[in-house]
Amino acid sequence: MYPSDRDFKSDETSETIAFWHDTESIEVVNDLGVCIWPITKELAIRFQEHLQKIIPIAENGNVLAQYAVAAIYMSGHCYTSSEDQLANADHDLAEMTKWLVKAARQGYMIAVDNLIAAGVGPEAERVRSIYNELQDQIKNGEKFPIGETYRRAYGAPILESRNEG
Repeated sequence: MYPSDRDFKSDETSETIAFWHDTESIEVVNDLGVCIWPITKELAIRFQEHLQKIIPIAENGNVLAQYAVAAIYMSGHCYTSSEDQLANADHDLAEMTKWLVKAARQGYMIAVDNLIAAGVGPEAERVRSIYNELQDQIKNGEKFPIGETYRRAYGAPILESRNEG
């Protein structure tokens, strides 16, 4: 069994819960099915505040805070326009990757998955390469190789919970 969200419930904080609540309340598609940029100035300020509150928690090793910081950088919710988000994309992708790596190294499989899918730089390429090698080896019906990618990338045993070992 691979680590999952439930293994990290003790890392939930009021700050990360508030961030995810605000994220889930945003609609990104209008009634016609057209993507819109839903971030008002007030929402951008709120997400900037979330970031400022969550970073110190993430720096102290809280895996869910680390993932939340990565998600804030990934989402672009600190900007009031897609143009502003694009102008800051290189910086934000690098920051997102930094925080995904921190969470991935603690065994947070969602972070490993996002690192493979969206990470940039040498560490993301290394993990993506391991994943791609595993994909080439998979036969029909075998497990999705995120957990094995984690094991090969970071050399840590896959534990049923973080309290084992």
